[in-house]
Amino acid sequence: LQQALDQLPQPKHTYTLCLEKGDEQRQIDVWALCYGVCRVSQDEAMPITVDRSLIDEDINDVDWIRLDEKAKEWVEAAFVQLAEPE
Repeated sequence: LQQALDQLPQPKHTYTLCLEKGDEQRQIDVWALCYGVCRVSQDEAMPITVDRSLIDEDINDVDWIRLDEKAKEWVEAAFVQLAEPE
């Protein structure tokens, strides 16, 4: 049964933020943004390495403040790119 299931197309979970201003339309892949925040390098050609600065080693849990700061930086950068002409 598992072999048969493995042959079926797998769903791709996507969440796309669609923005529109006048004639212009832009889209942001929210999952790609989230994955990017958690990576050390933005270069997609590089192997995925988790950004350990997002982990509070003292309590062995997510450093929510650092994660929030990094996510804010990435969202701001994404919106700056939206303002640039394609």
